[in-house]
Amino acid sequence: GRRRGDGDRRVDLGQSADVAHATVDLSTFWRGGGKGFLTPERSDAIAAASARHPIILFHNRRGRMSRIVCGDCGHVLACPTCTGPASESDTGLSCVRCAAVTAIPPRCTGCGSTALRGHGIGTVGMATVIARAFPALRIARVDRDAPGMPPDDAEIIIASERFTASIAPMFARTPSSVA
Repeated sequence: GRRRGDGDRRVDLGQSADVAHATVDLSTFWRGGGKGFLTPERSDAIAAASARHPIILFHNRRGRMSRIVCGDCGHVLACPTCTGPASESDTGLSCVRCAAVTAIPPRCTGCGSTALRGHGIGTVGMATVIARAFPALRIARVDRDAPGMPPDDAEIIIASERFTASIAPMFARTPSSVA
């Protein structure tokens, strides 16, 4: 790639002939009794690719859970500041729109029930699951809550749109990609 300041190189991530891309139909996996997002095929792909290259797992939601829903009325918790979509993060309820972080209420703001449950998974939750499944591999996360370059020794990078928009053009190694 082309040399840039401080030894960084610009690399086109699509140039490598052995970059693998895989898309998994989770609805079929779940109908068959599977749980979560880490299917046997995805686990095998991660294990095989990690022996050759760093792996990038792209995900479109940051945070621990992508949304918090009331199990009784179906109300989805929203940001109390701007009413935008909010997700569970390490620090509480995090707004996708205005970036406000507030405490997760103990009761549903729609009906008052305590049956609040996390649905979906964010980049933090994905990193936790991947770390349990592959404890020997070094994992990094790049999203709005964890900005910056991943460490050079990262073997699995959990990345949101922040990675593709600003970090990927500076990435100095050709990774494998498992969608």
